[in-house]
Amino acid sequence: MRLPSSHSISRVAVISGLIFVGLNIVDAWLTKQLLELGWQEVNPFVVHYGANILIKGFLASAVALVLVAFGKAKLVWVLNICMSAVVFWLGAGVLGFI
Repeated sequence: MRLPSSHSISRVAVISGLIFVGLNIVDAWLTKQLLELGWQEVNPFVVHYGANILIKGFLASAVALVLVAFGKAKLVWVLNICMSAVVFWLGAGVLGFI
């Protein structure tokens, strides 16, 4: 897929995408920690790969790239907010607050 020549990818879009990938990797790592503590994956879409860092990183990269390529980079920030909430929730679980 070629981007129109007038469409350049901004630094904000790149940073937003990298943050999204990073949050997904942290999500996978925290999920793995919680699974080892006896918790269960409740999201039926990711039950088979939710704790796999490579798969989560690849899928997050693909989502970010598609959104940026189609000029929807602002949606990545919305996803970052949602993933931040997930990471805080899982972090609270690992620390024993939940």
